[in-house]
Amino acid sequence: MASLTRDQQNSLVESAKAGSQEAYNKLHAFLRPILMRTLSSIAPEGSLEDVVHETLTSSFLKLPQFRGDSSFASWAVQIGINISLSHRRKLRQEAKYIAGSVDEAVNLYGVHDAASFHDRTVEVNATHNLIHNGIASLGSDMQRRALMMQLSGFSQEQMAAILGCPVNSVKSYLHRAKEALRAILLKQGVQPEDYR
Repeated sequence: MASLTRDQQNSLVESAKAGSQEAYNKLHAFLRPILMRTLSSIAPEGSLEDVVHETLTSSFLKLPQFRGDSSFASWAVQIGINISLSHRRKLRQEAKYIAGSVDEAVNLYGVHDAASFHDRTVEVNATHNLIHNGIASLGSDMQRRALMMQLSGFSQEQMAAILGCPVNSVKSYLHRAKEALRAILLKQGVQPEDYR
């Protein structure tokens, strides 16, 4: 999408606040490439898509808080920077936890059991990757968005507001997305108990 002036952005924001799906779509189309470009050097490796998705979702959820002191794009980029930094902190904490858990397993159970612990950690990570790839391969964009928002902790009412559709449509998207994801994962050999 072509560049938008600050006034054009603010006008679209006001229309989106009033419920215009067209304004929301234009803001989304305008903002996504900016976030992809801007956050690519900040987001942790391999998580750019997740950070951009979370930034877009958060920006639109926080739309009522946007005061227009800056351009909407600048405001959203700052949200994206904060989310990127949060992802980096989380990765550091997970790395410390995993390293500490392996060390603890070595101390308590010996190298053989530590290796088993490591194997289980690798297995869980592989399952998470299969699930993530399964979500990415879902056919409907609305299904993917709804499922990612649910996994991010949004209520069905919040998802309906973001997606601009009735709550019953969100329920339908989620149901179809879960069924499709279940079928994808079963084809890849992941049993339901592996991802609960």
